[in-house]
Amino acid sequence: MQTIFNALGKTLVIEEGNEGCDCSSASGIAFAMRSCELLLREEFKWALNSEEAQLIASQTALGACFAPLSRESHPEMEIDKVTTPEGCTIAG
Repeated sequence: MQTIFNALGKTLVIEEGNEGCDCSSASGIAFAMRSCELLLREEFKWALNSEEAQLIASQTALGACFAPLSRESHPEMEIDKVTTPEGCTIAG
């Protein structure tokens, strides 16, 4: 069964009843979509049209999720790479 799921992405076998895993895997998609939605709101402030804003937000989220996996690094390390003192990332 895991072979089938591995065709779609990386998988783990976790013991049943692991509430932390259940919660994060069930809610994680909604949390990620909320982040995209917040990016969209910010992009509308800069007068981008909805198609442009959606593309930028989606591609940003895709890259942000892919970076720790492809580089085998912690997300905090990836945040540090794009954060400058007194820049818009640290302000956000």
